[in-house]
Amino acid sequence: MTISPVDANWIDPGWVSSIQDDLDSFDLPKRMKIRYSNGAFLMVPVTTAHFDNSHALVTWARGIPGVRGVGEFRLVPAIDGYKPEPDFALIVEGAHSPGRSEYEADEVLFIAEIVSTESEQRDYTRKNIHYAKAGIQAYLVVDVLSAEWTLFTEPRDGAYTLSSSGPFGKQIPVEVNGSQYPIDSGEFEHL
Repeated sequence: MTISPVDANWIDPGWVSSIQDDLDSFDLPKRMKIRYSNGAFLMVPVTTAHFDNSHALVTWARGIPGVRGVGEFRLVPAIDGYKPEPDFALIVEGAHSPGRSEYEADEVLFIAEIVSTESEQRDYTRKNIHYAKAGIQAYLVVDVLSAEWTLFTEPRDGAYTLSSSGPFGKQIPVEVNGSQYPIDSGEFEHL
């Protein structure tokens, strides 16, 4: 098991490695993660909706030439000491390698975050700002709590200049490499 700090500035990497063996001895259910947030460790459930929505995005990505759907990596370089770990992203095909755990922002075309009660504020604010500053062309928030999606596009000067949103069931208009590849949000699960 690894610690996934919400903010790299809040936790000393030396301290993390010193307690890593202790964390590895915890017997957590497969559907749980440990996060460090606001000075405390939290056990966070990974819901079936999170898994199913990630799977729906992977399936969507298979129909897009020249890209690869990935998740569970760090986006680099760090901005303000922060390297987010997107739930899902489209990367350029040539950048993919099974052994990579970090991808450069210029290798990433699209990012999606699947909201949980623990991540809601971070997904709408901090990650939105980070991805816009990094120049990610499209950022999708899949909100399983409200059964709505929000797509942010056209990053400029550290902010997205356009957004659209809708309920699950409506098509999401996503452009990748100059072509439209709509996502059927009717495939998304909600809580």
